[in-house]
Amino acid sequence: MVLQVLGSWCPNCMDETNFLAPWYEKNKGRGVEIIGLGYERTPDQTLASQKLLKMKQRMNVGYDLAVAGVASKDSASKSLPQLAGVLAFPTTIFLDKKGEVRKVHTGFSGPGTGKYYQQEIADFNKTIDMLLKE
Repeated sequence: MVLQVLGSWCPNCMDETNFLAPWYEKNKGRGVEIIGLGYERTPDQTLASQKLLKMKQRMNVGYDLAVAGVASKDSASKSLPQLAGVLAFPTTIFLDKKGEVRKVHTGFSGPGTGKYYQQEIADFNKTIDMLLKE
């Protein structure tokens, strides 16, 4: 299970989603699930839901996105007490088959970062492969 902590307002979150959406379509048959936890700039649940739905449609996201709170590291940290805290958007949380947090990755190096993007993708795949083998 991968939890994506994101906001539709966050450029790095969009880079991560541009990677995760097609990755999920190719890999969901392996038993991997992704859930996006959206932290939007408005406390209005209806408006926040609309923003995430628009993003989901525009980016062809095949996994669920849910409104999880207001866009702040404090709000995200309070809603995810299992973590020491959310330091940035995006944050990617990897859970094992028992539901235990195994890795937390903060930030995302998008395609514009060249070799850092390639390393980001390699590290993501390595973590998923390791967790699926367990």
